[in-house]
Amino acid sequence: MEKQKHLSKFERVENPPNIFLQQRDIDLFESLAKYRYLTTTQLHNIIFTGLSPTSIRRRLFKLYHNAYIDRLFTDNPQSTKPVGEACYFLDKDGYNVLVSERDYDGAFQAKNKRVKAVFLNHTIAIIDFRLSIEKGIKNNKLAYLPDNAWFSEYDMQDPMATKKRDKYIIYDEVYDSEINRRVSLYPDSLFVLNGLGKYADYQALYFVEIDRGTESSKKILKKLRAYDLYLKNKGFKKYADVNFFKVLFVTTSQKRIDALLENLQDNSGLDLFLFSHFEETKNNNVITDSIWLKPDGEVVSIIK
Repeated sequence: MEKQKHLSKFERVENPPNIFLQQRDIDLFESLAKYRYLTTTQLHNIIFTGLSPTSIRRRLFKLYHNAYIDRLFTDNPQSTKPVGEACYFLDKDGYNVLVSERDYDGAFQAKNKRVKAVFLNHTIAIIDFRLSIEKGIKNNKLAYLPDNAWFSEYDMQDPMATKKRDKYIIYDEVYDSEINRRVSLYPDSLFVLNGLGKYADYQALYFVEIDRGTESSKKILKKLRAYDLYLKNKGFKKYADVNFFKVLFVTTSQKRIDALLENLQDNSGLDLFLFSHFEETKNNNVITDSIWLKPDGEVVSIIK
């Protein structure tokens, strides 16, 4: 009798363990389609609430070995010796279940497997912030976040296009007369809040910039300039019926914010920005708590 092959933590086996899909598993597939990647920690917070870490790992283990989901590891995703936290994404079988059970009409993203650590961790930071926004706006009596009102940098309008301005939904370009050429405006994400009650006719548009301490002041200055030009040419109005927007800039620490403001002061476009850092956005309500620093030193909330 052939000896049964042990299940590997890091490689799929030829004969995976039996699994009966539950509605929660399909909810998981739907969340992976929505957010693209989710770490074990993120999944614990939004899908597997109330379960022990051991139970969560066991379920993810079975789903992975049955090719419903795939995974990378945050510190070195392309290595055969995984390091860091597991980060999951939708595999083909999970995608097929989602199409069948939930009428999902999105495309299967085969390229999710091919990502470098710096981009994977940046994307995870963006998703962390998105989850904070969704949690913060939940049950708010003044505004809500519609299901179709969040756009990420990878959302495509035409996958076959060769130019970014035609390929990606939130990629745009603005003409800069000072250098006589078009410059790119490519936020990490954007979202629209719709008002409730007496504010039902109002919308608010926010662009999101996540900085993990790697961007130079020179590059951020270019962003300020691009956003300032974008405000003037009204290109943002395709996202919402507004005449103004804010840029939520989230970075590593208050020290980083102070240094940036010192270097960026007196530049056009800075007044569009609100600054916070990861610890603040993690430990507070990002919508209603006063954690956003204006360039003039005032600390405000998104919604009072």
